[in-house]
Amino acid sequence: MWNLGKTEKEKVAANHKMTFAYVLLLLIGVVSVSLIAFFFTQYSIHPVAGSSMEPTIKDGQQVAIKKTQTLQRYATVAFSASSEDGMFIKRIIGVPGDKLIVQNDVMILDFETESAFASTIQVKLQANVAEQLKELHEIPAGYYFVLGDHMAVSKDSRSFGLIKKTQVEGILTAILPSVKGGRQVLIIKGIAIGVILLVFGILASRFLIHYRMEQAKKLTGHPAVFYKKLQILKQLETQKTTLFLMITTLLMGIVVFLLMVSLFQVENQFLQRNEQVTQLEKEVQKIKTQQNEVLSKVTVRSYPEEGIGLADISWEALTKSQEQEALQPKIETELTQKLVPYFGLTQAIISLDVPSQTLSIAMTGATENEENRKKIEDNITAFVAESKEIPKLMQITIEIQMTTEKETETIYEEIFLREKDTDAFSKVEKNEANVQKGKG
Repeated sequence: MWNLGKTEKEKVAANHKMTFAYVLLLLIGVVSVSLIAFFFTQYSIHPVAGSSMEPTIKDGQQVAIKKTQTLQRYATVAFSASSEDGMFIKRIIGVPGDKLIVQNDVMILDFETESAFASTIQVKLQANVAEQLKELHEIPAGYYFVLGDHMAVSKDSRSFGLIKKTQVEGILTAILPSVKGGRQVLIIKGIAIGVILLVFGILASRFLIHYRMEQAKKLTGHPAVFYKKLQILKQLETQKTTLFLMITTLLMGIVVFLLMVSLFQVENQFLQRNEQVTQLEKEVQKIKTQQNEVLSKVTVRSYPEEGIGLADISWEALTKSQEQEALQPKIETELTQKLVPYFGLTQAIISLDVPSQTLSIAMTGATENEENRKKIEDNITAFVAESKEIPKLMQITIEIQMTTEKETETIYEEIFLREKDTDAFSKVEKNEANVQKGKG
């Protein structure tokens, strides 16, 4: 029954085969675990509940999020909000450096930081968010303004404010099929984890058997036939190990194949997502252009006879060095908000001359409505007259542009000066104005 004629050389070869089988099995397990660990450390999968991102993402779908801190405008991101529970999926609209104005709970957000609100969107904010943002004149570094694609039902930055970069988990790379309760994703995870546990279970049992046999070889006081039978038993276990090795290799191959297919699918959906973002950028740019046309065509109001409250602004504090840096953006925003109804899309910039401790105001505006020309000129006259009450203000520069699809034309450009802050301002003649601006 027992084959007891094995030579020592055959015994050594059998031991080598068993050792090789164990090492190969361990190597396959380590590589497989590494691949799965890499996938789940680089990506996370979240279920989506609600319709705030429709039509891009539908209720019940799963999203694959790539964990990264490289964020761009129009990217769809997963993040947590400080004042809200759970994770959110929204699209980045405002990025650091974008200029903004908040007036009467309405925020005008400028996408082009080089221009004076030449390309904007306008959104209605909740009162508490408007209160938070009204002191800002641009989105600070490390903060983002996000919106849902289905804005009518979305809870986003309009209700909880700007989000920090550190709150962002990552960007959307793929949308997985809609499965109730995320069952499909859980099944894939379960299979992968189950196979890994099975492999390590087999590996542990094989090592345990091998260890016990090695310990049995060290026993003394048994007849020679006992050791020969033990050697044959080791050979049989080696055959079993080889069989288990083939089975587990097949299983691990299937797992690796599924992971590779998943990665290829994620990459393909990522490319498709980039194409959609590019298309969305074009559509948003078109909408912004149309919105700007509407805003710039709105008829401006007549300047109030009682003024707009320039004397109520904290001008004196600007000349105090310890307060100037913090107050200047706040006052510029406040002044811009006051001027918008009377000069169209407007940006006011305040300059402080440190040696003389005097102020200058540069104001740019844009309009497309021909009817606004005469009214804006009348408003400028009234604004300059009211500016007499601003202490230490010695110069006002005003530039109004008429914007069309093809070009921008300057329709009003004047400089107003005075020698003392108790005097009225007087308009500088053109030749003298050119000298003031360094043109002559």
